Amino acid sequence: METDQDDPISYLDVLDRVHTRLQPRVYLEIGIRHGDAAAFALPGTRVIGVDPAPSLRRPLPKGIEIERRTSDDFFDSGRAAELLDEQKIDFAFIDGMHLFEFALRDLLNVEQFAAPGSLVMLHDCLPLSADAASREFKEGGWTGDVWKVLLYLRDHRPDLDICVFDAAPTGLAVVQGLNPSRPLLDISVDIDRYIDLDFSAYTDDLFPTLEVVRGDLPAMESRLSTAPWQDLPDVAKLTKARDRRRARRQASLRRLRRSLKGKLRRTRVGTFLARSRRRLRR
Repeated sequence: METDQDDPISYLDVLDRVHTRLQPRVYLEIGIRHGDAAAFALPGTRVIGVDPAPSLRRPLPKGIEIERRTSDDFFDSGRAAELLDEQKIDFAFIDGMHLFEFALRDLLNVEQFAAPGSLVMLHDCLPLSADAASREFKEGGWTGDVWKVLLYLRDHRPDLDICVFDAAPTGLAVVQGLNPSRPLLDISVDIDRYIDLDFSAYTDDLFPTLEVVRGDLPAMESRLSTAPWQDLPDVAKLTKARDRRRARRQASLRRLRRSLKGKLRRTRVGTFLARSRRRLRR
C-alpha cells in the first residue's frame, strides 16, 4: 500500500508493512469484521480470522479460515489448540470487543500460542477523547477502554516490550517479548479496579509513560525486534498480485452495487407504474 507523504500513517499501512516485510507463517486476527486488515496477508501465510458475525467486504486471502464465534469461545473451547495443532502464532492483530477485559483476555490467550519472536498488535490504544474511550458505545470513533490493557500490562507484566505506534486513527499498540511458558494470569483478582478507572488515568498516568513511536513506516518498522519469519520468493511480485486481486474485486463489487441499485430503481418504478395503471382502470 503506497501512501502520500502528507497523509498520516494508517494502522492499515502498518499491517501491510508487517505482512510484506516480516511474512508471518501464521496470522491470527480477532475481530475480522469487513476484512480490511486480513486482506493484506500474502500467499504463504496461514490466516485465521475470529469473529462471531463478520460482514466481509474485502477480497480475502485464498484459504483463509474464519471462525464464526467469540474469541473467548475460540480459546476456552479448545478450538484454538485444535486448529493450530503444533503451529504457533507469529503475528496477531486484536481488534475485537472494544472493552478492556475482552482485549486483555485475547492478548493473554494469544501468548499461550506464541512463537519465539511473536508479535501482537492491539488496535485503539490512543483514544481521541473521554467520550471515545467510554465503555458505552458512542457513534463516531469509539475505541472503548482498550487503553487500560496497557496500564494493566505495565503493572503486571513489566517483562513485556511495549510501545504504541501513532497510526491513524487511534493508535496501534505493539507487544513483543511474549512468553508462552508463563502461566496464564488470573485477571479476575483486580480487574474491577481497572474497569472503574476514569479517563484521567489515561491522560495523567498512562500516556506520559508510553513510548509512542511517531514518524514514517521505516521508523516504526525499526522498533520491531523480530526478523522475517519466512523468506517468500519474489515478495514484490506476490504483493502486486495481491493488490491487483483486491483492486479487481473492489471494482467488481462496485459494478454489482450499481447493477443492484439500477434493478431496485427499475423495480420501484415498475411497481409504481403498475399501481398507477390499476388506479386508472378503476
